[in-house]
Amino acid sequence: MPKSKIGIFIKCEKTVKIYIKQLNQGKDFIIMDLDENHLLIQEKYLQYIKDEVYKMQDKNAYNPIEII
Repeated sequence: MPKSKIGIFIKCEKTVKIYIKQLNQGKDFIIMDLDENHLLIQEKYLQYIKDEVYKMQDKNAYNPIEII
């Protein structure tokens, strides 16, 4: 009998997908890796993934220092 799981479909850039796959190590929230830009993940991990991706983007964003 086939098993079914409820999941969230995520569309993202390749680099973000690679980062999400790194986050997945030890947590196993990725249900299926669909193609180069899409993932199916467990619903309960959506907020965790969003928070971690935002942290990564903030850390890597360029913020020029204003000279007064």
